[in-house]
Amino acid sequence: MELTLEATQIPDAIAGQPRSWSLPSGEVVYDQEPSHLHDNVSPELLQEALNQVTLAPGNDVQHFTIDMGRIVGQTRCVETTDADEIVYAQRLGRGGLSRFVKGRKPEDCNTIAIKLRRDPKDDRVYLYTAFVGKPTPSEPYLANGDPTAKQFWDTHALIWGSEPTDEKTIQTQPAW
Repeated sequence: MELTLEATQIPDAIAGQPRSWSLPSGEVVYDQEPSHLHDNVSPELLQEALNQVTLAPGNDVQHFTIDMGRIVGQTRCVETTDADEIVYAQRLGRGGLSRFVKGRKPEDCNTIAIKLRRDPKDDRVYLYTAFVGKPTPSEPYLANGDPTAKQFWDTHALIWGSEPTDEKTIQTQPAW
């Protein structure tokens, strides 16, 4: 007989503690500060997606693409063309410039991209990021020279206005 555990959201016991969720294995997933849970994924939708996650043993960072079987929101990362107006700006809470496209709209999407990280110091599982859309490589400023990151971000961008940015950092030339 196979035992299936249903994951449920674990309420925060003390005000000010990070949000947390659970995996079907019973392991707790903790939010990090600052949180990278994008506002197009509610805590309830994230829990629904985490109900489908099984962590591999021993890996410190794991990526998941969860097909929710229905449209769950709109992706803010779209493929771009030479005809698109592109700008670069630093998103709040980030350490480098992101590529944005002006005049485009988010696209309907049925997947949630999740990145979890196990901290070797305390063996806890942390939410690195979660957003409606497909997984993306790290932005070039974080990619440590990974050519696939540059290739991806040269042809994709975030929808302008979908993320808070520092207006003093806006530029039209690539940051990489």
